[in-house]
Amino acid sequence: MFTVPACRVRSLAGTLLSVVLVAGLVACGSDDAAREEGSSSSAGVTTVPRADNISAHGAAHANLPSENPEVLLKDPKPAEGKDYQRILTLDRAGALSRSVYTLGLGDRLVGRDSASDFPAVKDLPNLTIGGHAVNAESVMKLKPELIITDGSIGPSRVFDTFEKAGITVVHVSDERTPETINTLIDEVAAAVGLADQVGPVKEHLDKELAAATEYAHAKADGRKMMILYVRGTGVAMIAGPDSGGRSLITRLGGVDAGEGVGIQGAFTPITPESLIAAAPDTILVMTGGLESVGGIEGLKEIPGIAQTPAGQNESVVDVPDSQLLSFDSQSPRAIRAIADALYGGGAGSGSGAGSDASADASADKTAGK
Repeated sequence: MFTVPACRVRSLAGTLLSVVLVAGLVACGSDDAAREEGSSSSAGVTTVPRADNISAHGAAHANLPSENPEVLLKDPKPAEGKDYQRILTLDRAGALSRSVYTLGLGDRLVGRDSASDFPAVKDLPNLTIGGHAVNAESVMKLKPELIITDGSIGPSRVFDTFEKAGITVVHVSDERTPETINTLIDEVAAAVGLADQVGPVKEHLDKELAAATEYAHAKADGRKMMILYVRGTGVAMIAGPDSGGRSLITRLGGVDAGEGVGIQGAFTPITPESLIAAAPDTILVMTGGLESVGGIEGLKEIPGIAQTPAGQNESVVDVPDSQLLSFDSQSPRAIRAIADALYGGGAGSGSGAGSDASADASADKTAGK
């Protein structure tokens, strides 16, 4: 299960200030008018012009059944001194385990975090029940030789304990966007002694990401989207640019509705004012999060959502928790599936969130009916 580190959440006071400062800007002009065909986003991806008539109605589910990442390094040969036989990865998104598997060393993983849910590892011991903290005693019992972490799971002192016990602990960056996928591959490869062998892997992933973006743009209508992180009745946040959400939306052929109301940082607590001013056509949300609030109807009870075009039209796309904002070797596959859910097409995707045809069935599914 993907969870948001507290250090990546902006203060509520900052959110309210942002809403006040940008309210006049929102009233003075539409962000749609500022978007010109062929312009580029901050992610370096060409944006899709907004269609004259956007029909974003009904809920849809991104069809992403759990499957093993593709192994892109078929014959890995770890460098001397880094030929670890027992590897453990710990992060809130599951991106590290998928990276190790992609590099051909999946058979050396001895445990998993809660977000690592693909078939090859699902039966390994889960060391982060609840997704928040490491069970140190269980880790020690597995006798790992190498632990890779990005700091998103703690407490931090537990990793000092592991190092004192003679376990090699490698800390990698916790920055996750579509543009950092190969940075993650580089860092994980360095940790497992494959730094000089990943060139072809990175080239392949670059091509796959570009192809997935092109696939999405061919379907896209330039609608305004917003990614929300919700969990039960106590957590509701807007994903900002530092979460990778803005870049993902651009790659999906949309525009980040939060940008027009000054949403910055990684995750910002929701206010009704910010939602209403942002006026997203479609909301993207994690499947587990949507279920935790009671489906579409429960989501609309969050103040402000029912007043947005997305809320009024129930235009909501849910994406498996471990796929929406993880940004790893499986992200190109995720982009294609989300595009199918948004715009229709693709195996098992239904008619997409832009079509009334899929609304009733998808809404019933997400509400658990």
